[in-house]
Amino acid sequence: MKLYFGVENHHPDYYSSGHPNYVLNGKSTLDVAQELENRYGVMQKFFDENKEFVAENVTAALASRIGGGKSDFYDLEEVQRSFRHALYTNQLETKIPNTPTKAAMLGVNSRLKRATGSKRPSFVDGGEYMASFRAWIE
Repeated sequence: MKLYFGVENHHPDYYSSGHPNYVLNGKSTLDVAQELENRYGVMQKFFDENKEFVAENVTAALASRIGGGKSDFYDLEEVQRSFRHALYTNQLETKIPNTPTKAAMLGVNSRLKRATGSKRPSFVDGGEYMASFRAWIE
């Protein structure tokens, strides 16, 4: 069995039905996730800071699987929720070098019509990376 952290990959064309294509600046959610992981190690830092919590959730998912319970892509829903909360509440910013990011300090938000707004959490530009995060075991 392996533990995976990743994103539900959406290509920029995914947004053509009512959503502006500029949400991901022409990149897929996988492109954004790889860029953030290579540059900042966001998912790795979350794991490093939450090993016990993740282990408890993996243990519960495995117990559910052994007991015949449902076990699929969303096995680790609490881990996913905790990752999103950590991003949105800036919990990782104090633990990752070079954060808050310049874009976060300037309030850059690709979902706004204007280029900048209020300061926002790092790694939560349009929210797609955060919303697409998945944790699962196989």
